[in-house]
Amino acid sequence: VQNHKHVHLFKAAPNTNLDTVSTEMFIALDSSHNKPSPILHKAMVAFCEESQEFISNATEWVPQSRNCTLYQDDIDRVLMDATDTCNIDPVSLSPQTIDLLSKEILTWTVSSATIPFAIRSLGIIGMSPIELHDLIWDSSRATEYNVFSAGREDLRIIEENDECSTKVVRGKTIVMRKILPFITFFHGKKCGRISGKDAGEKYMITTRTAKLVDENGLIIDAKSFIGEIKMGTNFIVSIEGHEDKCLFVSAMEAGKSPLPVMISKRIGLSSSSNFINGLRNVGKTKN
Repeated sequence: VQNHKHVHLFKAAPNTNLDTVSTEMFIALDSSHNKPSPILHKAMVAFCEESQEFISNATEWVPQSRNCTLYQDDIDRVLMDATDTCNIDPVSLSPQTIDLLSKEILTWTVSSATIPFAIRSLGIIGMSPIELHDLIWDSSRATEYNVFSAGREDLRIIEENDECSTKVVRGKTIVMRKILPFITFFHGKKCGRISGKDAGEKYMITTRTAKLVDENGLIIDAKSFIGEIKMGTNFIVSIEGHEDKCLFVSAMEAGKSPLPVMISKRIGLSSSSNFINGLRNVGKTKN
């Protein structure tokens, strides 16, 4: 968008080369003076609200782990508290639940007419909330926890302050011994309000696949569309009485894929487990 004359409104594609999906709307992320566009904050609020609704919708998600059902009442309460962007209180977990979520990864999936495939995961990571947030946000550290990453770099920092940050990154992932590029939009923010010294920490990081184009709207690297992620949502939440641990809730909605649903599901579940286990390994190394 930086090479186009900006109109700070939700609008159709700036030119016909980008008009691949008629329902997609485009906005200017930054201005010609390299400052956040006037509509950026409103767009990010809408994006976060959609992400929060997606990850917390109890009626959509189908359990894939036996313990999701065995501990359903407790897990449902934990998920509701963890994904409430206005509630910054640390989540309260029983010793049994802490033991379970420290060893296992609970998963849910969605597959419907409107959502080709989505997966949600829940687990405990052996790091403080701010440590985990900084690890995921720092592009130079992506290879520490992602065994399929061949590196990631920040292309453009659109906004960065104590409350929220927005950026576009270029990464490389290893798929079947091939290195494929991808472009991703990142938005991170602190949640809730600090109510006192006993208040907890909560962070939300949302992502989605972006399109890298030239000034004519032509796609620069078509390979970046492989495995398109429509939306990624992550909540990092403090746990009452455990400053060295945090609860991690992660969800991903994929776009249309040429692969059969069952194969996409298998790949998604494996990738989700690898992601959380990779983060856990970094936590173990730190300790």
